[in-house]
Amino acid sequence: MAKRNITLVSVHKELEAFKAETSKNVQEIVKRVDEVEGRVDSFEARQNALEKKMQAVEDDLNDLKRQGRKTCVVLGGADLPRRTLEENPMAVFIDSVMTKYGIRIDQNDLATVHRRSRGDLVARFVKTHPGSAFNKLAHRRGVGKRNPKPNLQIYANVLLSNFDDKVRYYASVAKKCGVVDFYEVLPSGKVGVLIKDEENPNGKKMITITTSADVKILMTNEVLKAIKIKKSKDKEKKNNLPNSQTTGTEQEEDIELALLQDEEPMVS
Repeated sequence: MAKRNITLVSVHKELEAFKAETSKNVQEIVKRVDEVEGRVDSFEARQNALEKKMQAVEDDLNDLKRQGRKTCVVLGGADLPRRTLEENPMAVFIDSVMTKYGIRIDQNDLATVHRRSRGDLVARFVKTHPGSAFNKLAHRRGVGKRNPKPNLQIYANVLLSNFDDKVRYYASVAKKCGVVDFYEVLPSGKVGVLIKDEENPNGKKMITITTSADVKILMTNEVLKAIKIKKSKDKEKKNNLPNSQTTGTEQEEDIELALLQDEEPMVS
């Protein structure tokens, strides 16, 4: 076997060839990585765009539901007359509102009244102008007007979309945690919260919660903790109920119950 002559020149040539090959390989790898990163960035951009579109569609859908419900009032509570076989829901609604709130409602003010499976009443008003019975009932303001006769457990609230119903619940928790000073359902059917004005230390401002992004202002660590504690208690309570007493509307009923048991049950 012939011996290979190794010289400094041959070693240098091999080293240079190895460097060139390595450099080429690294460049190809970098190019591939750049292509992958480009595809990932493109995918993330498309994903973000789709998420924004989906959120916009969801916000529009919430607004459509809001428009259809903002002229309806839900009347519930332990002291609301129970369902009877031949009852007149409209008469029960009118009499109960008069007894609780002292607000007189004419039948011509109402389009329809029906009783839901859970036992409460839902009324749709046709007259909602300032000074109307609906306006007096749905937007009660002033000391003693929001919950007159506290011992009478009948409460009126504007019928909200699922989104606004959750917002109102979050706002009630935020109020108890001191995050907001006040909350109410506005004539638009949206929930408004009164908070401190950062630009004016001595002032306050009303913020309207319109979209999911707006809810973030309520969700402090303290509020999230309080909500989790309530969910845990609700789950424990549900587990202790017989199977025959559990329904698919428990979560919604829990939210309404929390609202009805608030210090100032409100329709906003």
